[in-house]
Amino acid sequence: MTSIRTVADISLNGPAKGQTKGQVSSELLIVVSIILVLFIPLIVGFYLKISEVNESISEVQAQLVASRIASLANSIGNLGSSSGVITDIYLPSSIEELNVASLGSGSEVVIHARVRGGVSELVEIIKFPVEKTLTIENPREGMVRLEISSEKGIIKINKV
Repeated sequence: MTSIRTVADISLNGPAKGQTKGQVSSELLIVVSIILVLFIPLIVGFYLKISEVNESISEVQAQLVASRIASLANSIGNLGSSSGVITDIYLPSSIEELNVASLGSGSEVVIHARVRGGVSELVEIIKFPVEKTLTIENPREGMVRLEISSEKGIIKINKV
């Protein structure tokens, strides 16, 4: 007949027959080390993937900034004189420089952003000339308020 040992029996009578205290400790150490060997590469892999995703998100946010400024400027230009809008734009930490300048009969929004391979230049076209060049160098991450207005077919973009 097999007897069932309770926790009280084990603590009073010691380990089961054929098993020593050192053997239990070494088995626990082996199990824990196997678990760590399996999970540490997973954690490192997740960390690297998250870093890559964050860089991609920052690059997309920088492209969105250029696209939004150009889109609003084109809309205001199409609405005609005495039209304008004030907008808040989120600048991600990857942006090194934001530049809006006239180019020929139109203008362009140029953003220099840090990406995995170095610095990338993101460009969006505005169909209307800009009154003066707007340059924001090394902006802090966060919201920036811009006023975009139109007077006599010329776009004015000012930081508010």
